[in-house]
Amino acid sequence: SSGINAEYGDLGKSENVIKCNKCKWFYHMRCMSISKSMVKTVTDYPWDCSSCKTCSVCDAPDGEENLMFCDICDRGYHTYSVNMSALPRGRWECRLCVMCTCCGTNVPGDGDWRFQHNDQ
Repeated sequence: SSGINAEYGDLGKSENVIKCNKCKWFYHMRCMSISKSMVKTVTDYPWDCSSCKTCSVCDAPDGEENLMFCDICDRGYHTYSVNMSALPRGRWECRLCVMCTCCGTNVPGDGDWRFQHNDQ
């Protein structure tokens, strides 16, 4: 677990920071663009900063131009590792986070399950 610590920021206000699992540096959540809705998710697994992040499928750090991040958990994925031909426009949610709008499950219903791509 990455864990969140409160530190005092530039303005003297308490700010949440998160520790990178790999480099062990601390980052303000706001500086890493981690929204309040992402906090619970990113602290439930060994979070990596953008400099240390690798693809969650192939674990390769290269191919940055094809690396995208889940809008819920901030995990990184290469487009080619999830069978996508291009970076998505708008929100994108990985298979660990995407849920059916009707029933709320994230379990695939058939053999053609793909990662969600939403142009909204």
